[in-house]
Amino acid sequence: TGTSVSPNSRKSELTIATKGEDDYNPFSDITVFHNGQFFVTSVYNEDGQPIPFLSIPSKDYTQIMLEGEYTCVTISFDSAGDLTIYGANLSGHRPGVFYHTIGNNGATYDTYNRIGTVGEGLKPLSPDLVIISLGTNEAFGRIDPLAFTTSIDKLLTNIRESNPNVQFLLVTPMECQRANYKSVTKRVPSKTRKGKRRTRTVTSRVKNYGINQNILPLRNAIIEYGKTRGIPVYDWYEVSGGDNSSGKWLSDGLYGKDRVHLTRKGYRLQGELLYKALREALGY
Repeated sequence: TGTSVSPNSRKSELTIATKGEDDYNPFSDITVFHNGQFFVTSVYNEDGQPIPFLSIPSKDYTQIMLEGEYTCVTISFDSAGDLTIYGANLSGHRPGVFYHTIGNNGATYDTYNRIGTVGEGLKPLSPDLVIISLGTNEAFGRIDPLAFTTSIDKLLTNIRESNPNVQFLLVTPMECQRANYKSVTKRVPSKTRKGKRRTRTVTSRVKNYGINQNILPLRNAIIEYGKTRGIPVYDWYEVSGGDNSSGKWLSDGLYGKDRVHLTRKGYRLQGELLYKALREALGY
């Protein structure tokens, strides 16, 4: 899901902090993503003392470079009354991997294609690798593998236009289930107002679950696209168990009640397996 903030006055303040009990995570560079004017007037530390800074405005984002590292700062800024702030990226001088993630409930490849500026939005992050894990939601409508492949290509092209050196990793969806409903009619005993016994017809909807047969064709389309374009694919469908694996995930408490989304335990396992695969592929 996405969140944004729109100040209701021309002069406002934004406090950013990474103070946590488990990890010391200082930062010296801040990139604020926004739409509209964002003019930084001053920056203060948590004691209210001014911090020397350099503000570098760009289209849709502003970079703020601080003198020193901090875990909490307050940014004073002016706007023209039409400002929307979407978020901020924090960086420092410690080595490591920057990991960003986005996920919208019900999103498909075409969801991001309709935005049209995904690649442009990623540019200030200077991504080395973009991992795209989509396809499950497409499987709950009428599918067309050729149109699906076109949607994949459109999104990757959009990202690459603004990030020419980026590498991609496509992830296939795992097997899931979908609800099926059928009407069941039966005769049940009842009584009239005068107490006489009789039977009446009752029709009810019965909910059952079955394997979503649309997943496999879309998984195969992703693999084929990766082969023809020279793009690596992490076959999560196969890694998670392949055909008829969703029942096992459900019985092990890894699938949620809707049999589409994983439980916290399931998502943690998925993340750990992908992390392990990436480390092995990169030789770490």
